[in-house]
Amino acid sequence: MAGTRYFGGSAFVGTGEMTMEHQQHIVVIGNGMAGTRFVDELTSKGRNSCKVTVFGEEPHGGYNRVLLPGLLAGDQAPSDVVTHPPSWYRERKVDLRMGVRVVRIDRSRKTVHTADGTVTPYDILVLATGSTPYLPEIDGLAYGAGQLKSGIFTFRTLDDCQRIIEFGSKARRVAILGGGFLGLEAASALRARNLEIHIVHAGGHLMDSQLDTTAGSMLADAMERKGIHIHLGQRTNRIEGDSHVKGIGFADGTTLECDLLVVAAGVRPNVELAQNAGLAVRRGVLVNDDLSSQTDAAICAVGECAEHRGVTPGLVGPTWEQARVLAERLGGVSPAATYQGSPHSTHLKVAGVDLAMIGEPRSDDISEEVLTYTDQKRAIYRRLVARGGRLSGAVLFGAGEDSPALSDAVELGSTLRWDGVLTPTTAGASPAGGVVAMSETKVVCNCSGVTEGQILAAVKSGARNVEAVTRATRAGSGCGGCRPQIQSLLADGRQAGPPLKESASPGGKRLAWLLGA
Repeated sequence: MAGTRYFGGSAFVGTGEMTMEHQQHIVVIGNGMAGTRFVDELTSKGRNSCKVTVFGEEPHGGYNRVLLPGLLAGDQAPSDVVTHPPSWYRERKVDLRMGVRVVRIDRSRKTVHTADGTVTPYDILVLATGSTPYLPEIDGLAYGAGQLKSGIFTFRTLDDCQRIIEFGSKARRVAILGGGFLGLEAASALRARNLEIHIVHAGGHLMDSQLDTTAGSMLADAMERKGIHIHLGQRTNRIEGDSHVKGIGFADGTTLECDLLVVAAGVRPNVELAQNAGLAVRRGVLVNDDLSSQTDAAICAVGECAEHRGVTPGLVGPTWEQARVLAERLGGVSPAATYQGSPHSTHLKVAGVDLAMIGEPRSDDISEEVLTYTDQKRAIYRRLVARGGRLSGAVLFGAGEDSPALSDAVELGSTLRWDGVLTPTTAGASPAGGVVAMSETKVVCNCSGVTEGQILAAVKSGARNVEAVTRATRAGSGCGGCRPQIQSLLADGRQAGPPLKESASPGGKRLAWLLGA
């Protein structure tokens, strides 16, 4: 084919050497947090003999997207965010194509085609294309050929972050469109740069997809104490200004002036390539338990672009668990490995605001049981949800020290009896009935992907306080939500969280701490 360059095949091994022995060629589309973790797991400890090619649309190596709010605030340097520089790929003999966009997948020929005209064959194709920012249909948001007006940004990539920092140095008033996780973190980060910040949210309270009215109201109060202005129930219908944003207009006719606008209205799985290739897609690429596509066994998907049992992961923990399972299967460590879903927890990365969500804290079914505790004076709120008598989720506001124990209880599927007794019934619970200790492979720090085993290794090597563990592992260097767990591991090595108060019931521990006792 004229003008087409072919790469890959059985004779190319990444170092320029040639061999007649066929190597399985794994091609990864996407060099974000799912793609980098998959390649890291696949090539670690020399356990993989496959040839690996990675296409990354961004002109960078791998970096930790979770740490971008810290970079935006000025608390992190770009070098703190980068996890896999180009040299890392060379050391692992991985063929990294930075800044190269894949435009088509040819399933019949098992090739991927890029915007620069290259064609690369694959034996196994892994889609790790992640998500793209959702841009609502608002008059005046873009001009010309879909280009955002000057002063309008999304907050998703390292380049987005650096452009906002540069533009923000000349800005005065910033509007954040969206009152979810990303919008709140962007608002807090830019407030740290002494800018006037306004959050505009169409819902009746912040994070209305995850929180109830009480928790949302307490969160708004906490953000306002940080000097951030909150505008609720405001539906944006236009952007003021010609080529540069000057303000936003609302459906009620009022306006809010601004000279910098960050659109944080959510994300959508990036599945266009998969759809065009004929793969089954709903919200994400439909995958089996082995993370292969339901349409084509030679194509797999992990992370935010994958839909497993109706769920597309929006958090780091499940994404990295998928990457580990797929790497073990394709790398031959555990050929029968499957992904069964992941309990998850996340912390809002806003300095001075303590909000954690564990498991599935929403309650939309009449059969679910909900226990809440509110202390407005101390700004403490706790909400537990049980399904089928087992703890399935929790929201903790102002009570982060409780999250390690509750996270373990959700993962165990512990029985929750509303007489105040929490009794783990899953195999692995301690003889006394307490919450089982975390496994050494369980991620403690979602921001940096640090496991309990890595933290314990740092302790054994001489780390004697949280700061020393952070220096050795980077755990706790992001949102800080894992610092109580790090402290607990330092205290007695295997304790999963703060001890619960003893119950008079044999084999149980009373949740008196939950009720503020």
